[in-house]
Amino acid sequence: MNTIRAMLVGAALLAAGWLGWYFGSGQLKQAREELAAIQATGETAKAEQAKLQTRLSADLAEQARKHDEKIAELNQEFAAKALDLNAQLSSSKKLAAAAAAGRTQAQAEREALRKRIRETPAGPAQEALKAEEIKIATIERKYSRDELSQTCVDAYVPADLLATLVIGAKP
Repeated sequence: MNTIRAMLVGAALLAAGWLGWYFGSGQLKQAREELAAIQATGETAKAEQAKLQTRLSADLAEQARKHDEKIAELNQEFAAKALDLNAQLSSSKKLAAAAAAGRTQAQAEREALRKRIRETPAGPAQEALKAEEIKIATIERKYSRDELSQTCVDAYVPADLLATLVIGAKP
């Protein structure tokens, strides 16, 4: 009986093993197929990602090149504007110096005329000298205004105020 029992247990274990292998191998085969499909999808995704990364890198490089070109262009424009502004400033300083020299000369002429007026007896000659003094005083004021206007051109304007002025400027 023990032998029969041992044989039955052995046959049962053998049948259970065979059934497990038969049904398990089917699921294993299906699991392997699913794993292969997942691996194929992963490889496809990696290839797509590599292509997209390459394209993105090329796009970024192109964009960086365009930005560098734009920066170079803006730097050239800025340098040209700076040269122009420096030339205008230099011209303004020359005009201010010329106006100051003209004003100084007019003052000297006016002082000389005042001295001659004091030395000249009253009469038509003195009246003519006074009229000449009025003309020279007018010229002196003109030179003073010119000098002041050129000095205003040279005046420092804070950056925030300048930005406001430029934004509000109309062509």
